[in-house]
Amino acid sequence: MTRILLKKQLREFFRGWFYDPRTGAARTKANTILMIAVFLGVSLGIPVAMIVSLATSLCAPLAEAGALWLYFAILGLIALLLGVLVSGFGASAAVYQGKDNDLLLSLPIPLRSIITARVLTVYLMGLLYSGVVSIPAAVVCCLTLPLRLSTVLGALVWVLLLSLLALVLSCLLGYVVAQINRRLKNKSYITTIIALVFLALYYVFYIRGMDFISSIASDPAAYGAVPEGAGRILWYFGRAGEGDLAAIGLVLAVLLVLGFLMGRLLIRSFLDVISAAKVTERIKKPAAEKASKQRSPFAALLGRDLGRFTASANYMLNCGIASLLLPLVGAALLWKRALLMEALGEAFGALPGFPVVLLATGVCAMAGMNDLATPSVALEGKSLWIARSLPVDTAQVLRSKLAAQLVVTAPSALFCGLCAAICAAGNALEALGCVLLPLCYCAFTACVDLRLGLWRTDIHWTQEIAPIKQSLNVLFALVCGAPLLILFAGGYFALSDTVGAGVWLLAMAALSAALACVFYRNLMRQGVRLFEAL
Repeated sequence: MTRILLKKQLREFFRGWFYDPRTGAARTKANTILMIAVFLGVSLGIPVAMIVSLATSLCAPLAEAGALWLYFAILGLIALLLGVLVSGFGASAAVYQGKDNDLLLSLPIPLRSIITARVLTVYLMGLLYSGVVSIPAAVVCCLTLPLRLSTVLGALVWVLLLSLLALVLSCLLGYVVAQINRRLKNKSYITTIIALVFLALYYVFYIRGMDFISSIASDPAAYGAVPEGAGRILWYFGRAGEGDLAAIGLVLAVLLVLGFLMGRLLIRSFLDVISAAKVTERIKKPAAEKASKQRSPFAALLGRDLGRFTASANYMLNCGIASLLLPLVGAALLWKRALLMEALGEAFGALPGFPVVLLATGVCAMAGMNDLATPSVALEGKSLWIARSLPVDTAQVLRSKLAAQLVVTAPSALFCGLCAAICAAGNALEALGCVLLPLCYCAFTACVDLRLGLWRTDIHWTQEIAPIKQSLNVLFALVCGAPLLILFAGGYFALSDTVGAGVWLLAMAALSAALACVFYRNLMRQGVRLFEAL
Protein backbone atom coordinates (compact mmCIF):
# COMPACT_ATOMS: atom_id res chain seq x y z
CA MET A 1 0.00 0.00 0.00
CA THR A 2 2.85 2.39 0.77
CA ARG A 3 4.27 1.80 -2.72
CA ILE A 4 0.92 2.65 -4.33
CA LEU A 5 0.52 5.83 -2.28
CA LEU A 6 4.10 6.92 -3.05
CA LYS A 7 3.48 6.33 -6.75
CA LYS A 8 0.37 8.51 -6.50
CA GLN A 9 2.33 11.28 -4.78
CA LEU A 10 5.06 11.24 -7.41
CA ARG A 11 2.55 11.23 -10.25
CA GLU A 12 0.91 14.33 -8.80
CA PHE A 13 4.26 16.04 -8.34
CA PHE A 14 5.57 15.37 -11.84
CA ARG A 15 2.21 15.40 -13.61
CA GLY A 16 2.90 18.69 -15.37
CA TRP A 17 5.91 17.17 -17.13
CA PHE A 18 3.95 14.37 -18.76
CA TYR A 19 0.40 15.74 -19.16
CA ASP A 20 -1.02 18.95 -20.57
CA PRO A 21 -2.71 20.67 -17.59
CA ARG A 22 -5.45 22.20 -19.73
CA THR A 23 -6.56 19.16 -21.73
CA GLY A 24 -5.30 16.30 -19.57
CA ALA A 25 -3.77 14.68 -22.67
CA ALA A 26 -0.34 13.10 -22.53
CA ARG A 27 2.48 15.27 -23.83
CA THR A 28 4.62 14.15 -26.73
CA LYS A 29 8.01 12.64 -25.93
CA ALA A 30 9.78 15.65 -27.47
CA ASN A 31 7.77 18.07 -25.30
CA THR A 32 8.45 16.05 -22.15
CA ILE A 33 12.18 15.85 -22.89
CA LEU A 34 12.27 19.61 -23.52
CA MET A 35 10.58 20.37 -20.18
CA ILE A 36 12.92 18.06 -18.26
CA ALA A 37 15.95 19.56 -20.03
CA VAL A 38 14.84 23.10 -19.12
CA PHE A 39 14.38 22.08 -15.49
CA LEU A 40 17.74 20.34 -15.29
CA GLY A 41 19.55 23.15 -17.09
CA VAL A 42 18.10 26.06 -15.13
CA SER A 43 17.47 24.58 -11.68
CA LEU A 44 20.38 22.15 -11.47
CA GLY A 45 22.99 23.04 -14.08
CA ILE A 46 24.23 26.33 -12.62
CA PRO A 47 24.38 25.13 -8.96
CA VAL A 48 26.20 21.95 -9.98
CA ALA A 49 28.83 23.95 -11.88
CA MET A 50 29.40 26.18 -8.83
CA ILE A 51 29.71 23.19 -6.47
CA VAL A 52 32.15 21.40 -8.79
CA SER A 53 34.32 24.52 -8.84
CA LEU A 54 34.27 24.81 -5.03
CA ALA A 55 34.87 21.10 -4.47
CA THR A 56 37.79 21.05 -6.91
CA SER A 57 39.49 23.92 -5.07
CA LEU A 58 39.11 22.25 -1.65
CA CYS A 59 39.56 18.52 -2.16
CA ALA A 60 43.24 18.19 -3.09
CA PRO A 61 44.65 20.75 -0.58
CA LEU A 62 42.69 19.29 2.33
CA ALA A 63 43.56 15.71 1.37
CA GLU A 64 47.26 16.57 1.23
CA ALA A 65 47.02 18.26 4.65
CA GLY A 66 45.32 15.20 6.17
CA ALA A 67 42.07 17.10 6.72
CA LEU A 68 39.81 15.43 4.16
CA TRP A 69 37.11 15.16 6.83
CA LEU A 70 36.81 18.94 6.65
CA TYR A 71 36.05 18.71 2.93
CA PHE A 72 33.08 16.44 3.62
CA ALA A 73 31.99 18.57 6.58
CA ILE A 74 31.96 21.83 4.57
CA LEU A 75 30.22 20.38 1.50
CA GLY A 76 27.87 18.45 3.76
CA LEU A 77 26.72 21.60 5.53
CA ILE A 78 26.08 23.32 2.20
CA ALA A 79 24.12 20.30 0.94
CA LEU A 80 22.17 20.09 4.17
CA LEU A 81 21.21 23.76 4.09
CA LEU A 82 20.06 23.52 0.48
CA GLY A 83 18.07 20.33 1.07
CA VAL A 84 16.33 21.62 4.20
CA LEU A 85 15.80 25.08 2.69
CA VAL A 86 13.89 23.65 -0.27
CA SER A 87 12.07 20.68 1.25
CA GLY A 88 11.75 21.78 4.87
CA PHE A 89 9.20 24.55 4.42
CA GLY A 90 7.13 22.33 2.13
CA ALA A 91 7.25 19.40 4.54
CA SER A 92 4.33 20.68 6.60
CA ALA A 93 2.12 20.95 3.52
CA ALA A 94 3.36 17.63 2.09
CA VAL A 95 2.75 15.65 5.29
CA TYR A 96 -0.25 17.31 6.89
CA GLN A 97 -2.12 19.42 4.32
CA GLY A 98 -2.96 17.02 1.49
CA LYS A 99 -6.32 17.68 -0.15
CA ASP A 100 -7.04 13.95 -0.11
CA ASN A 101 -6.75 13.57 3.69
CA ASP A 102 -10.46 12.88 4.20
CA LEU A 103 -10.60 10.44 1.31
CA LEU A 104 -7.55 8.45 2.40
CA LEU A 105 -8.64 8.31 6.05
CA SER A 106 -12.06 7.01 5.00
CA LEU A 107 -10.45 4.08 3.18
CA PRO A 108 -9.08 0.94 4.90
CA ILE A 109 -5.52 2.24 4.61
CA PRO A 110 -3.21 2.11 7.64
CA LEU A 111 -2.27 5.56 8.91
CA ARG A 112 1.36 4.46 8.96
CA SER A 113 1.25 3.86 5.17
CA ILE A 114 -0.18 7.31 4.45
CA ILE A 115 2.48 9.06 6.52
CA THR A 116 5.30 6.87 5.18
CA ALA A 117 4.39 7.68 1.57
CA ARG A 118 4.33 11.40 2.29
CA VAL A 119 7.58 11.30 4.25
CA LEU A 120 9.21 9.46 1.36
CA THR A 121 8.08 12.27 -0.93
CA VAL A 122 9.81 14.78 1.38
CA TYR A 123 12.89 12.54 1.36
CA LEU A 124 13.04 12.45 -2.44
CA MET A 125 12.69 16.24 -2.62
CA GLY A 126 15.46 16.69 -0.08
CA LEU A 127 17.65 14.15 -1.90
CA LEU A 128 17.08 15.95 -5.21
CA TYR A 129 18.36 19.28 -3.87
CA SER A 130 20.94 18.09 -1.36
CA GLY A 131 22.20 15.80 -4.12
CA VAL A 132 22.91 18.86 -6.23
CA VAL A 133 25.79 19.44 -3.77
CA SER A 134 26.60 16.02 -2.34
CA ILE A 135 26.71 13.98 -5.55
CA PRO A 136 29.08 16.36 -7.46
CA ALA A 137 31.22 16.64 -4.30
CA ALA A 138 31.42 12.84 -4.04
CA VAL A 139 32.31 12.52 -7.74
CA VAL A 140 35.02 15.19 -7.46
CA CYS A 141 36.49 13.38 -4.44
CA CYS A 142 36.59 10.04 -6.27
CA LEU A 143 38.21 11.62 -9.34
CA THR A 144 40.75 13.67 -7.37
CA LEU A 145 41.99 11.06 -4.89
CA PRO A 146 43.54 7.68 -5.74
CA LEU A 147 40.70 5.36 -6.67
CA ARG A 148 40.09 2.91 -3.81
CA LEU A 149 37.04 0.92 -2.79
CA SER A 150 36.95 2.64 0.61
CA THR A 151 36.93 6.08 -1.06
CA VAL A 152 34.01 5.19 -3.33
CA LEU A 153 31.97 3.49 -0.59
CA GLY A 154 32.66 6.31 1.86
CA ALA A 155 31.47 8.93 -0.64
CA LEU A 156 28.30 6.95 -1.45
CA VAL A 157 27.50 6.38 2.24
CA TRP A 158 28.12 10.08 2.91
CA VAL A 159 25.52 11.03 0.26
CA LEU A 160 23.03 8.63 1.88
CA LEU A 161 23.68 9.92 5.40
CA LEU A 162 23.22 13.51 4.22
CA SER A 163 19.86 12.71 2.66
CA LEU A 164 18.67 10.99 5.86
CA LEU A 165 19.76 13.92 8.02
CA ALA A 166 18.03 16.36 5.64
CA LEU A 167 14.85 14.26 5.96
CA VAL A 168 14.92 14.33 9.76
CA LEU A 169 15.49 18.10 9.89
CA SER A 170 12.86 18.77 7.20
CA CYS A 171 10.24 16.72 9.04
CA LEU A 172 11.14 18.45 12.31
CA LEU A 173 10.75 21.85 10.66
CA GLY A 174 7.45 20.75 9.08
CA TYR A 175 6.19 19.59 12.47
CA VAL A 176 7.12 22.93 14.09
CA VAL A 177 5.40 24.90 11.31
CA ALA A 178 2.29 22.71 11.61
CA GLN A 179 2.11 23.27 15.37
CA ILE A 180 2.52 27.03 14.92
CA ASN A 181 -0.21 27.11 12.28
CA ARG A 182 -2.44 25.11 14.59
CA ARG A 183 -2.18 27.54 17.51
CA LEU A 184 -1.77 31.02 16.08
CA LYS A 185 -4.21 33.21 14.22
CA ASN A 186 -2.01 34.87 11.59
CA LYS A 187 -0.53 31.60 10.37
CA SER A 188 0.81 32.81 7.05
CA TYR A 189 2.62 35.79 8.60
CA ILE A 190 4.21 33.66 11.33
CA THR A 191 5.37 31.08 8.79
CA THR A 192 6.75 33.83 6.56
CA ILE A 193 8.64 35.40 9.46
CA ILE A 194 10.15 32.03 10.40
CA ALA A 195 11.23 31.47 6.79
CA LEU A 196 12.79 34.92 6.56
CA VAL A 197 14.68 34.40 9.82
CA PHE A 198 15.92 31.09 8.47
CA LEU A 199 17.02 32.76 5.22
CA ALA A 200 18.81 35.51 7.15
CA LEU A 201 20.66 32.94 9.24
CA TYR A 202 21.49 31.02 6.08
CA TYR A 203 23.06 34.05 4.42
CA VAL A 204 24.98 34.96 7.58
CA PHE A 205 26.28 31.40 7.68
CA TYR A 206 27.08 31.57 3.96
CA ILE A 207 29.12 34.77 4.31
CA ARG A 208 30.99 33.46 7.35
CA GLY A 209 31.48 30.15 5.57
CA MET A 210 33.06 31.80 2.55
CA ASP A 211 35.53 33.59 4.83
CA PHE A 212 36.28 30.29 6.53
CA ILE A 213 36.84 28.55 3.19
CA SER A 214 39.23 31.32 2.13
CA SER A 215 41.26 30.86 5.30
CA ILE A 216 41.34 27.10 4.72
CA ALA A 217 42.63 27.57 1.18
CA SER A 218 45.45 29.77 2.45
CA ASP A 219 46.56 27.37 5.25
CA PRO A 220 44.87 23.92 5.04
CA ALA A 221 47.30 22.23 7.45
CA ALA A 222 46.07 24.40 10.33
CA TYR A 223 42.64 22.75 10.18
CA GLY A 224 43.66 19.11 10.18
CA ALA A 225 43.51 18.55 13.93
CA VAL A 226 40.56 16.80 15.55
CA PRO A 227 38.21 19.50 16.93
CA GLU A 228 36.88 19.52 20.46
CA GLY A 229 33.34 20.05 21.75
CA ALA A 230 30.52 20.45 19.22
CA GLY A 231 33.02 20.37 16.35
CA ARG A 232 33.51 16.66 17.08
CA ILE A 233 30.09 16.03 15.51
CA LEU A 234 31.30 17.48 12.20
CA TRP A 235 34.50 15.45 12.55
CA TYR A 236 32.58 12.17 12.82
CA PHE A 237 30.41 13.14 9.88
CA GLY A 238 33.45 14.03 7.79
CA ARG A 239 35.22 10.81 8.78
CA ALA A 240 32.19 8.87 7.55
CA GLY A 241 32.76 10.43 4.13
CA GLU A 242 36.37 9.20 4.26
CA GLY A 243 35.10 5.64 4.71
CA ASP A 244 35.82 5.22 8.44
CA LEU A 245 33.58 2.27 9.44
CA ALA A 246 33.35 3.28 13.09
CA ALA A 247 32.24 6.81 12.17
CA ILE A 248 29.74 5.45 9.62
CA GLY A 249 28.24 3.09 12.19
CA LEU A 250 27.95 5.82 14.84
CA VAL A 251 26.40 8.42 12.52
CA LEU A 252 24.00 5.88 10.99
CA ALA A 253 22.88 4.66 14.43
CA VAL A 254 22.18 8.22 15.60
CA LEU A 255 20.21 8.99 12.41
CA LEU A 256 18.15 5.81 12.71
CA VAL A 257 17.23 6.65 16.31
CA LEU A 258 16.31 10.22 15.35
CA GLY A 259 14.33 8.96 12.37
CA PHE A 260 12.41 6.49 14.55
CA LEU A 261 11.56 9.20 17.08
CA MET A 262 10.51 11.60 14.32
CA GLY A 263 8.28 8.93 12.75
CA ARG A 264 6.56 8.31 16.08
CA LEU A 265 6.07 12.05 16.51
CA LEU A 266 4.50 12.44 13.06
CA ILE A 267 2.14 9.50 13.57
CA ARG A 268 0.99 10.79 16.96
CA SER A 269 0.48 14.36 15.72
CA PHE A 270 -1.04 13.66 12.30
CA LEU A 271 -4.69 13.27 13.29
CA ASP A 272 -4.48 16.08 15.84
CA VAL A 273 -3.08 18.53 13.31
CA ILE A 274 -5.49 17.80 10.44
CA SER A 275 -8.53 17.72 12.71
CA ALA A 276 -7.66 20.79 14.80
CA ALA A 277 -10.48 23.31 14.92
CA LYS A 278 -9.72 26.87 13.95
CA VAL A 279 -9.17 29.17 16.89
CA THR A 280 -11.55 32.11 16.84
CA GLU A 281 -11.40 35.26 18.89
CA ARG A 282 -14.24 36.19 21.19
CA ILE A 283 -16.18 39.06 19.65
CA LYS A 284 -16.67 41.79 22.23
CA LYS A 285 -19.23 43.82 20.33
CA PRO A 286 -22.35 42.40 18.72
CA ALA A 287 -22.08 42.00 14.99
CA ALA A 288 -24.98 44.39 14.48
CA GLU A 289 -22.92 47.28 15.87
CA LYS A 290 -20.28 46.93 13.17
CA ALA A 291 -20.97 48.94 10.07
CA SER A 292 -20.12 47.22 6.80
CA LYS A 293 -18.68 49.37 4.05
CA GLN A 294 -19.86 48.96 0.51
CA ARG A 295 -17.08 48.56 -2.04
CA SER A 296 -16.96 48.70 -5.80
CA PRO A 297 -16.67 45.41 -7.73
CA PHE A 298 -13.05 46.17 -8.61
CA ALA A 299 -12.13 46.94 -4.98
CA ALA A 300 -13.82 43.72 -3.85
CA LEU A 301 -11.94 41.67 -6.45
CA LEU A 302 -8.66 43.36 -5.54
CA GLY A 303 -9.25 42.66 -1.83
CA ARG A 304 -9.98 39.04 -2.71
CA ASP A 305 -6.68 38.63 -4.60
CA LEU A 306 -4.66 40.40 -1.92
CA GLY A 307 -6.37 38.30 0.75
CA ARG A 308 -5.33 35.11 -1.02
CA PHE A 309 -1.77 36.44 -1.24
CA THR A 310 -1.50 37.33 2.46
CA ALA A 311 -3.20 34.09 3.53
CA SER A 312 -0.46 31.88 2.09
CA ALA A 313 3.11 31.85 3.37
CA ASN A 314 4.24 29.93 0.28
CA TYR A 315 2.68 32.54 -2.00
CA MET A 316 4.26 35.47 -0.14
CA LEU A 317 7.72 33.91 0.13
CA ASN A 318 7.99 32.72 -3.47
CA CYS A 319 6.16 35.50 -5.31
CA GLY A 320 6.46 38.61 -3.13
CA ILE A 321 9.86 38.48 -1.44
CA ALA A 322 11.13 41.46 -3.49
CA SER A 323 8.70 43.76 -1.67
CA LEU A 324 10.73 43.17 1.48
CA LEU A 325 14.15 43.20 -0.17
CA LEU A 326 13.69 46.44 -2.12
CA PRO A 327 13.28 48.72 0.97
CA LEU A 328 16.23 46.99 2.62
CA VAL A 329 18.38 47.55 -0.47
CA GLY A 330 17.22 51.18 -0.67
CA ALA A 331 18.19 51.78 2.94
CA ALA A 332 21.55 50.09 2.34
CA LEU A 333 22.16 52.38 -0.65
CA LEU A 334 21.67 55.45 1.52
CA TRP A 335 23.74 54.02 4.36
CA LYS A 336 26.72 53.07 2.18
CA ARG A 337 26.28 55.88 -0.34
CA ALA A 338 29.85 57.22 -0.16
CA LEU A 339 31.48 53.79 -0.42
CA LEU A 340 29.17 52.74 -3.26
CA MET A 341 29.71 55.86 -5.35
CA GLU A 342 33.46 55.61 -4.85
CA ALA A 343 33.44 52.02 -6.12
CA LEU A 344 31.18 52.85 -9.09
CA GLY A 345 33.30 55.89 -9.91
CA GLU A 346 36.46 53.80 -10.04
CA ALA A 347 34.81 51.13 -12.18
CA PHE A 348 32.85 53.38 -14.59
CA GLY A 349 34.52 56.74 -14.33
CA ALA A 350 34.86 56.94 -18.12
CA LEU A 351 31.09 56.51 -18.60
CA PRO A 352 29.25 59.57 -17.20
CA GLY A 353 25.82 58.71 -15.88
CA PHE A 354 26.33 54.96 -16.03
CA PRO A 355 26.10 54.46 -12.22
CA VAL A 356 22.55 55.83 -12.10
CA VAL A 357 21.55 53.69 -15.11
CA LEU A 358 23.09 50.63 -13.44
CA LEU A 359 21.30 51.26 -10.15
CA ALA A 360 17.96 51.85 -11.86
CA THR A 361 18.41 48.61 -13.80
CA GLY A 362 19.20 46.80 -10.57
CA VAL A 363 16.01 48.10 -8.97
CA CYS A 364 14.05 46.84 -12.00
CA ALA A 365 15.72 43.43 -11.78
CA MET A 366 14.75 43.07 -8.13
CA ALA A 367 11.18 44.25 -8.75
CA GLY A 368 10.90 41.59 -11.47
CA MET A 369 11.34 38.91 -8.81
CA ASN A 370 7.72 39.52 -7.76
CA ASP A 371 5.46 37.43 -9.99
CA LEU A 372 2.28 36.90 -7.99
CA ALA A 373 0.10 37.52 -11.07
CA THR A 374 1.43 34.37 -12.77
CA PRO A 375 0.08 31.74 -10.33
CA SER A 376 -2.97 33.85 -9.41
CA VAL A 377 -5.11 32.25 -12.14
CA ALA A 378 -4.09 28.67 -11.36
CA LEU A 379 -4.64 29.28 -7.62
CA GLU A 380 -8.33 29.74 -8.32
CA GLY A 381 -8.34 25.96 -8.54
CA LYS A 382 -11.69 24.28 -8.13
CA SER A 383 -13.19 27.60 -6.97
CA LEU A 384 -12.70 29.09 -10.43
CA TRP A 385 -16.47 28.90 -10.92
CA ILE A 386 -16.86 31.62 -8.27
CA ALA A 387 -14.84 34.14 -10.30
CA ARG A 388 -16.63 33.03 -13.47
CA SER A 389 -20.11 33.34 -11.94
CA LEU A 390 -19.70 36.79 -10.38
CA PRO A 391 -21.77 39.55 -12.01
CA VAL A 392 -18.64 41.36 -13.21
CA ASP A 393 -16.87 41.58 -16.51
CA THR A 394 -14.04 39.06 -17.03
CA ALA A 395 -11.71 41.92 -17.88
CA GLN A 396 -12.39 43.32 -14.41
CA VAL A 397 -11.20 40.04 -12.86
CA LEU A 398 -7.93 40.23 -14.80
CA ARG A 399 -7.45 43.89 -13.92
CA SER A 400 -7.72 43.06 -10.24
CA LYS A 401 -4.95 40.47 -10.57
CA LEU A 402 -2.75 43.01 -12.34
CA ALA A 403 -3.49 45.59 -9.66
CA ALA A 404 -2.65 43.12 -6.87
CA GLN A 405 0.88 42.67 -8.21
CA LEU A 406 1.30 46.43 -8.66
CA VAL A 407 0.02 47.18 -5.15
CA VAL A 408 2.48 44.70 -3.66
CA THR A 409 5.49 45.69 -5.81
CA ALA A 410 5.25 49.32 -6.94
CA PRO A 411 5.56 51.07 -3.53
CA SER A 412 8.75 49.17 -2.67
CA ALA A 413 10.17 49.79 -6.15
CA LEU A 414 9.33 53.48 -5.85
CA PHE A 415 11.14 53.77 -2.51
CA CYS A 416 14.21 51.92 -3.77
CA GLY A 417 14.21 54.02 -6.97
CA LEU A 418 14.15 57.21 -4.91
CA CYS A 419 17.07 55.96 -2.82
CA ALA A 420 19.01 55.10 -6.00
CA ALA A 421 18.26 58.57 -7.41
CA ILE A 422 19.50 60.25 -4.21
CA CYS A 423 22.71 58.20 -4.38
CA ALA A 424 23.66 58.48 -8.04
CA ALA A 425 21.52 60.99 -9.95
CA GLY A 426 23.49 63.97 -11.21
CA ASN A 427 20.54 66.15 -12.19
CA ALA A 428 16.73 66.32 -12.05
CA LEU A 429 16.30 64.48 -15.36
CA GLU A 430 18.35 61.51 -14.18
CA ALA A 431 16.49 61.46 -10.86
CA LEU A 432 13.12 61.48 -12.66
CA GLY A 433 14.21 58.66 -14.96
CA CYS A 434 15.56 56.62 -12.05
CA VAL A 435 12.15 56.83 -10.35
CA LEU A 436 9.92 56.35 -13.41
CA LEU A 437 11.79 53.43 -14.98
CA PRO A 438 11.15 50.93 -12.12
CA LEU A 439 7.45 51.90 -12.02
CA CYS A 440 7.01 51.42 -15.77
CA TYR A 441 8.96 48.18 -15.60
CA CYS A 442 6.65 46.96 -12.80
CA ALA A 443 3.66 47.60 -15.07
CA PHE A 444 5.35 45.71 -17.91
CA THR A 445 6.22 42.67 -15.78
CA ALA A 446 2.74 42.58 -14.23
CA CYS A 447 1.13 42.34 -17.68
CA VAL A 448 3.62 39.74 -18.91
CA ASP A 449 3.33 37.69 -15.71
CA LEU A 450 -0.45 37.55 -15.93
CA ARG A 451 -0.29 36.64 -19.63
CA LEU A 452 2.06 33.78 -18.76
CA GLY A 453 -0.34 32.75 -15.99
CA LEU A 454 -3.04 32.23 -18.63
CA TRP A 455 -0.76 30.00 -20.73
CA ARG A 456 -1.50 26.29 -20.18
CA THR A 457 -3.02 26.98 -16.78
CA ASP A 458 -3.31 23.97 -14.48
CA ILE A 459 -6.19 24.40 -12.06
CA HIS A 460 -6.26 20.72 -11.04
CA TRP A 461 -3.37 20.89 -8.57
CA THR A 462 -3.46 18.97 -5.29
CA GLN A 463 -0.84 21.02 -3.40
CA GLU A 464 -0.71 24.80 -3.40
CA ILE A 465 3.05 24.84 -3.97
CA ALA A 466 2.61 23.31 -7.46
CA PRO A 467 1.31 26.43 -9.29
CA ILE A 468 3.41 28.75 -7.11
CA LYS A 469 6.83 27.15 -7.46
CA GLN A 470 6.77 24.07 -9.68
CA SER A 471 5.30 25.54 -12.85
CA LEU A 472 7.08 26.43 -16.08
CA ASN A 473 4.91 29.56 -16.21
CA VAL A 474 6.59 30.85 -13.07
CA LEU A 475 10.05 29.96 -14.38
CA PHE A 476 9.45 31.91 -17.58
CA ALA A 477 7.99 34.83 -15.59
CA LEU A 478 11.24 35.17 -13.65
CA VAL A 479 13.38 35.40 -16.80
CA CYS A 480 11.02 37.17 -19.23
CA GLY A 481 12.37 40.62 -18.39
CA ALA A 482 16.04 39.71 -18.89
CA PRO A 483 16.28 41.01 -22.51
CA LEU A 484 14.84 44.36 -21.44
CA LEU A 485 17.22 44.62 -18.49
CA ILE A 486 20.17 43.90 -20.78
CA LEU A 487 18.92 46.68 -23.06
CA PHE A 488 18.67 49.14 -20.16
CA ALA A 489 22.30 48.75 -19.08
CA GLY A 490 23.98 47.42 -22.23
CA GLY A 491 22.30 49.90 -24.55
CA TYR A 492 23.47 52.87 -22.56
CA PHE A 493 26.94 51.35 -22.23
CA ALA A 494 27.15 51.33 -26.04
CA LEU A 495 25.48 54.73 -26.63
CA SER A 496 26.75 56.77 -23.69
CA ASP A 497 28.71 59.04 -26.02
CA THR A 498 25.59 60.14 -27.92
CA VAL A 499 22.82 60.22 -25.31
CA GLY A 500 22.62 61.43 -21.72
CA ALA A 501 21.72 59.15 -18.82
CA GLY A 502 18.53 61.07 -17.99
CA VAL A 503 17.26 60.96 -21.57
CA TRP A 504 18.11 57.27 -21.82
CA LEU A 505 16.28 56.38 -18.60
CA LEU A 506 13.17 58.28 -19.70
CA ALA A 507 13.33 56.63 -23.13
CA MET A 508 13.55 53.17 -21.53
CA ALA A 509 10.67 54.07 -19.21
CA ALA A 510 8.60 55.04 -22.26
CA LEU A 511 9.56 51.76 -23.98
CA SER A 512 8.54 49.75 -20.91
CA ALA A 513 5.23 51.63 -20.71
CA ALA A 514 4.59 51.00 -24.42
CA LEU A 515 5.29 47.28 -24.07
CA ALA A 516 3.02 47.20 -21.01
CA CYS A 517 0.23 48.74 -23.11
CA VAL A 518 0.73 46.13 -25.84
CA PHE A 519 0.51 43.24 -23.38
CA TYR A 520 -2.42 44.88 -21.59
CA ARG A 521 -4.41 45.09 -24.84
CA ASN A 522 -3.60 41.43 -25.48
CA LEU A 523 -4.86 40.54 -21.99
CA MET A 524 -8.11 42.42 -22.50
CA ARG A 525 -8.75 40.51 -25.73
CA GLN A 526 -7.04 37.13 -25.97
CA GLY A 527 -6.47 36.89 -22.21
CA VAL A 528 -10.18 37.32 -21.52
CA ARG A 529 -10.99 34.52 -23.97
CA LEU A 530 -8.41 32.22 -22.38
CA PHE A 531 -9.77 32.87 -18.89
CA GLU A 532 -13.34 32.21 -19.99
CA ALA A 533 -12.24 28.96 -21.64
CA LEU A 534 -10.77 27.52 -18.44
